Amino acid sequence: MSFKLNDLVQIIKSNLTIVKNFGYLNLVQILNYGFPLVVMPYLVLRLGLSNYGLVNYAIAISSYFLLFIDFGFSLQGTKEVQNNKNDLNKLNEINSSIYIIKLFISLFCLIIMCLLILVFSKLGAEKWLYIYTLLSVVFQSMIPVWLFQGLEKMQFNAILTFLSKGIFLVFLFSFDIEKTDYILVPLGSLLGWFITFIISLVITYKKFKIKFIIPSYKIISQYISRSYPLFISQFSINFFRNMNTIILGVFSSDFVIGIYTLSEKIVKSVQSLQNPLGQALFPFLTSKWSKQSPLKSLKSLIRFSKYPLLFFVFLYIATLLSSGFIITYFAGKFDLRIFINLMILLPVVIIGGMNYYFGILGLVAIGLNDIFKKSVFIASSTGFIFMLFLNYLFNDIGASIAFLLTELILLYKILSYIKMRIQNEE
Repeated sequence: MSFKLNDLVQIIKSNLTIVKNFGYLNLVQILNYGFPLVVMPYLVLRLGLSNYGLVNYAIAISSYFLLFIDFGFSLQGTKEVQNNKNDLNKLNEINSSIYIIKLFISLFCLIIMCLLILVFSKLGAEKWLYIYTLLSVVFQSMIPVWLFQGLEKMQFNAILTFLSKGIFLVFLFSFDIEKTDYILVPLGSLLGWFITFIISLVITYKKFKIKFIIPSYKIISQYISRSYPLFISQFSINFFRNMNTIILGVFSSDFVIGIYTLSEKIVKSVQSLQNPLGQALFPFLTSKWSKQSPLKSLKSLIRFSKYPLLFFVFLYIATLLSSGFIITYFAGKFDLRIFINLMILLPVVIIGGMNYYFGILGLVAIGLNDIFKKSVFIASSTGFIFMLFLNYLFNDIGASIAFLLTELILLYKILSYIKMRIQNEE
């Protein structure tokens, strides 16, 4: 036992940076998904399911703009910084280029949102809700997470996340919110992310000595070109996840959206437990996979897959056994309709988790982006058809079924491509 303990200590010491980053990222995820444990029941109680659904509909629309503004830099930017972390001039170039690209995309997104508000009466009736939600997303995307992850200084990301959530909570609980006060939700989020963004600029300049420069058009184009494949992959894989809510809003009421989004958020909160380890491992695995052949990396990926599978099965069983308590806590009472949605969505904890493992930590980290892109495109395209028909026929229940089926198709395609690649190279 003594030998095993010493062996474990040595492993931890030799991977201390990963352990620290895992800890900080875990803290961020606790804040991101522990935060709803406090806010969601409060909002459902104060706003009611209809207005809660309305707020989440605005968030779902803005999530697409967030994908555009991020443009894959949460991963590609991390890679760029990781590969040049000892070159200050290069870091100035990387950071400035990302900010400039994000700024222009943000301006474009604001114009598009204004046009949507003018064209669609459903959005125009709540124009400030959608504008404040989008502005909140803009400032959130400007936090230089790519820099902190690439430099392996995740503690700053944890501090800034804590600060933004804290400001939001203080703002929210400063008012005696009633059902008609739903506009305070995006306003509080906007305030939190704006202040955090300003502080992040100070940290970037004071702590890391990184300055803002204006790179040439050619250099900026290179960063756009390198990040574009990851943007397409991230956009595709998130397309069906957020589109479900959008389509549901076309066919159903805000109340139905509230039922579905509450069920979906419970599942995503459970799924989020995978993110700290995944984000901490991504730079490490990218470096590790690059030093060996894709064939060897894919075989290692398959060989170790039983460990994440066991973890996701454990999460599934734990959530299943406590589902009654979870629903009562978030909704204020047990709701059969939420329970049915949750039972349909719950297998996504396992299936989606393995998609993340094989897709992001596997194919993307190995550099086989094209394989992952093809898998996601096929799953997203098929899933979109499921969403249209099932949402129209069965409302929230159909949305949950469509979500589950799309995740299943994605896992099947990823595993099929991996198997085919291994067979072709052997």
